[in-house]
Amino acid sequence: MDKLQSNIEKVYFALVNIDEHKNEIIDNIDSVVSVSEETAATSQEVSAASEEQSAGLQEVVLSAENLDKTAENLEGKILKFKF
Repeated sequence: MDKLQSNIEKVYFALVNIDEHKNEIIDNIDSVVSVSEETAATSQEVSAASEEQSAGLQEVVLSAENLDKTAENLEGKILKFKF
Protein backbone atom coordinates (compact mmCIF):
# COMPACT_ATOMS: atom_id res chain seq x y z
CA MET A 1 0.00 0.00 0.00
CA ASP A 2 2.83 2.38 0.88
CA LYS A 3 4.45 1.68 -2.46
CA LEU A 4 1.22 2.50 -4.29
CA GLN A 5 0.87 5.74 -2.33
CA SER A 6 4.50 6.59 -3.13
CA ASN A 7 3.97 5.92 -6.84
CA ILE A 8 0.80 8.04 -6.87
CA GLU A 9 2.71 10.92 -5.25
CA LYS A 10 5.50 10.58 -7.82
CA VAL A 11 2.99 10.68 -10.66
CA TYR A 12 1.24 13.66 -9.08
CA PHE A 13 4.48 15.64 -8.71
CA ALA A 14 5.49 14.69 -12.24
CA LEU A 15 2.16 16.02 -13.52
CA VAL A 16 2.58 19.24 -11.53
CA ASN A 17 6.08 19.61 -13.00
CA ILE A 18 4.74 18.99 -16.52
CA ASP A 19 2.01 21.58 -15.97
CA GLU A 20 4.55 24.18 -14.81
CA HIS A 21 6.75 23.53 -17.85
CA LYS A 22 3.70 23.64 -20.11
CA ASN A 23 2.89 27.11 -18.76
CA GLU A 24 6.48 28.24 -19.31
CA ILE A 25 6.35 26.97 -22.88
CA ILE A 26 3.06 28.77 -23.50
CA ASP A 27 4.55 32.00 -22.13
CA ASN A 28 7.61 31.58 -24.38
CA ILE A 29 5.43 30.91 -27.42
CA ASP A 30 3.38 34.03 -26.62
CA SER A 31 6.61 36.04 -26.46
CA VAL A 32 7.77 34.67 -29.80
CA VAL A 33 4.39 35.50 -31.35
CA SER A 34 4.57 39.03 -29.99
CA VAL A 35 8.09 39.57 -31.32
CA SER A 36 7.08 38.10 -34.68
CA GLU A 37 4.12 40.45 -34.94
CA GLU A 38 6.32 43.45 -34.09
CA THR A 39 8.90 42.33 -36.63
CA ALA A 40 6.25 41.95 -39.31
CA ALA A 41 4.88 45.43 -38.57
CA THR A 42 8.36 46.93 -38.69
CA SER A 43 9.11 45.12 -41.94
CA GLN A 44 5.94 46.58 -43.47
CA GLU A 45 6.98 50.07 -42.34
CA VAL A 46 10.44 49.62 -43.83
CA SER A 47 8.92 48.34 -47.06
CA ALA A 48 6.60 51.34 -47.28
CA ALA A 49 9.48 53.73 -46.60
CA SER A 50 11.58 52.02 -49.28
CA GLU A 51 8.77 52.37 -51.79
CA GLU A 52 8.45 56.07 -50.95
CA GLN A 53 12.20 56.54 -51.37
CA SER A 54 12.13 54.69 -54.67
CA ALA A 55 9.31 56.91 -55.92
CA GLY A 56 11.22 59.98 -54.77
CA LEU A 57 14.35 58.83 -56.57
CA GLN A 58 12.35 58.22 -59.74
CA GLU A 59 11.10 61.80 -59.53
CA VAL A 60 14.68 63.04 -59.12
CA VAL A 61 15.78 61.01 -62.16
CA LEU A 62 12.93 62.42 -64.25
CA SER A 63 13.77 65.94 -63.11
CA ALA A 64 17.43 65.41 -63.96
CA GLU A 65 16.51 64.10 -67.41
CA ASN A 66 14.25 67.10 -68.02
CA LEU A 67 16.96 69.44 -66.83
CA ASP A 68 19.44 67.77 -69.18
CA LYS A 69 17.05 68.20 -72.13
CA THR A 70 16.46 71.83 -71.19
CA ALA A 71 20.21 72.43 -70.96
CA GLU A 72 20.77 70.85 -74.37
CA ASN A 73 17.97 72.96 -75.84
CA LEU A 74 19.38 76.11 -74.27
CA GLU A 75 22.89 75.28 -75.50
CA GLY A 76 21.54 74.90 -79.05
CA LYS A 77 19.83 78.28 -78.84
CA ILE A 78 22.97 79.93 -77.48
CA LEU A 79 24.99 78.50 -80.37
CA LYS A 80 22.57 80.12 -82.83
CA PHE A 81 23.32 83.53 -81.36
CA LYS A 82 27.10 83.00 -81.68
CA PHE A 83 26.91 82.60 -85.46
